[in-house]
Parts: sequence; C-alpha cells; structure tokens
Amino acid sequence: MSLNFESSLSPKCTAMRSLIIKQGHLNSLIMAVYRDKKAGLRRGEVKTHLIDCDACLAWLGHEVEPPILRRAKGATLCCCLEMYMAIEESAPETQVVGGLSEPVQFSLWRGEDPIWTIGARRTNIYYCPWCGARLPSEPFPRIDEANS
Repeated sequence: MSLNFESSLSPKCTAMRSLIIKQGHLNSLIMAVYRDKKAGLRRGEVKTHLIDCDACLAWLGHEVEPPILRRAKGATLCCCLEMYMAIEESAPETQVVGGLSEPVQFSLWRGEDPIWTIGARRTNIYYCPWCGARLPSEPFPRIDEANS
C-alpha cells in the first residue's frame, strides 16, 4: 500500500489517504463509495472526499485487487450490488465457487418480449428481489461494454 505522494497533492488528499490506509478495509470502502456515489449520498468524511475527489478515488482503485474494483464499478450499472452479483455470477462464462442458488437472467420471451427470471424454475420477476427497483426492459450493461 502506498500513499503515492505527488507534488501537486493537496494536504486534504494526503490526510485522507493516510487515514484510509490507517483504517484499512479498502475492499469494503471502495464498494461503499461507488454505491454512495451512484445514489448521490454523502456519508462520512472519507467517503465524501472519495466521491468528490477523482484523483483519490483512482488512487484507491489502484490499491485494491482488480476484481474488487471491477465489481465496485459493475455494481453501479445495476440497481444494486446484490442484483449485479446475481447476474454476474449466473453468467455462463463465470465460474463461481459453490454456485449461485438463485440465478437471475434477462431474455427475450418468444424472441420479442423482455423478461427477467430468477431461479432454476425461471420464475418471472418485475422488481429486484433485493432493492425493490423496477427492472428495466433491457439487460443491465456489462462493465466491459460500458468501458468500451
């Protein structure tokens, strides 16, 4: 872990980065920051600084493992982190240890009607089972597609 002190780094950024390293829990912090940034929330001095300071958020992104950063960014493309995990972990190319008991998938019923399903029986759902948001009439974008 490094502070990456730069000559142009403000005293506020230096103090925040030092505090972040001292507190630890970088993986959960970056998930919370991306979640709060999407929701427009401002909770706590550290998260508020990271939401407002692109340089410090980028720095934090370099301090966590790439899969954690990908998951934090990917969750902002869905209605909630739980829905993102359900979609990503039930994707055919994704290998999940232990598997997901209730996979969530988007498809076109009869090739034309958009439908979301959950579970092995493919029960239709219209609202997110975790956050209650109405599901869109198209699949959530994948993080790879959103960055291209």
